Amino acid sequence: MKNTIQQPAKDFENIEFGDKRLNKRLEKSIEKYTKNAQKSILGSEGDRSGAKAFYRMLSNEKFTIEKLADRAKQSTIARMDGTVLLIEDTTDVNLNGHKNTKGLGYSSEHIRGVKVYSCIAVSAQLAARAGCAVL
Repeated sequence: MKNTIQQPAKDFENIEFGDKRLNKRLEKSIEKYTKNAQKSILGSEGDRSGAKAFYRMLSNEKFTIEKLADRAKQSTIARMDGTVLLIEDTTDVNLNGHKNTKGLGYSSEHIRGVKVYSCIAVSAQLAARAGCAVL
């Protein structure tokens, strides 16, 4: 892994959703969520209008999670150098209590929700996180 760990916003600085407002909203959101990772969306944004703008970005047809995940993956791979440990985890997000949510599948036999597969890349030499390798 290269000796420089970039700020998360740099990973996405050239991402293009075909709308300058979406690109700018993503940049602002990443900066806020990086500084306030322990907070909710509303807490990170600081007010309801910021949270609403974030949710509008997510629901915009030009915005895709696949494009975001692909950019995160590319940025992580670009930082990998030397021995890199890929540490993975699988978890179920249990949404059984969300009775009014439509379209949920089963993440396991009796759990309605989603299965999350996460993987982080860690430099064995630097003991530093490179980023998300798989989303």
